Amino acid sequence: MEPQSPQGASSQNDPEQPPSSPYTASRALLRNLTLPPVPNFDIPPSPPGSPNAGLEAKFAQFLDLKRKGVHFNAKLAQSAALRNPSLTDKLMTFVDLDGRAGYATTLPTDLWDPTSEETLPVWATRGALRQSQEKVRADRAGLRKGGGPVEFVPASGEVVPSAGIAEQGGLSRAGKRKASGW
Repeated sequence: MEPQSPQGASSQNDPEQPPSSPYTASRALLRNLTLPPVPNFDIPPSPPGSPNAGLEAKFAQFLDLKRKGVHFNAKLAQSAALRNPSLTDKLMTFVDLDGRAGYATTLPTDLWDPTSEETLPVWATRGALRQSQEKVRADRAGLRKGGGPVEFVPASGEVVPSAGIAEQGGLSRAGKRKASGW
């Protein structure tokens, strides 16, 4: 007698059966696009030539800070200067990144090309969004400044004395104060 396979195993291998999940086909397609058929998890050989001395010094400093227990992300989170959102462009320039480098991928360019203008329209870039936000802020600030001064006018009608208000509210009875419940 043949050993029986688990319940879902035969339906996954059978092309006539529909997939068990609506996302199965998408996952299989992504796996085929991003992973080689036989993954090689070996450490690649060192690139030819000697490394840049400046980069070696930066890396040595980074490793020294790690040995001392300094965590880069924790330091960044504690920095008050980095809470400024306009600092992003300066930091990206410092590390030689442009706005589209954040969308870099290993997929073929016919599937996703982050440098293509068709992929990410101009109005969807950070610069255009920032300009739009600044325009909205300026419009709101203009609306606030555009209002005239508030004029205060005296109330019309007769002024009611405070004793009359107290009697209307039921706080005093015939000139006597009501005792507090506290």
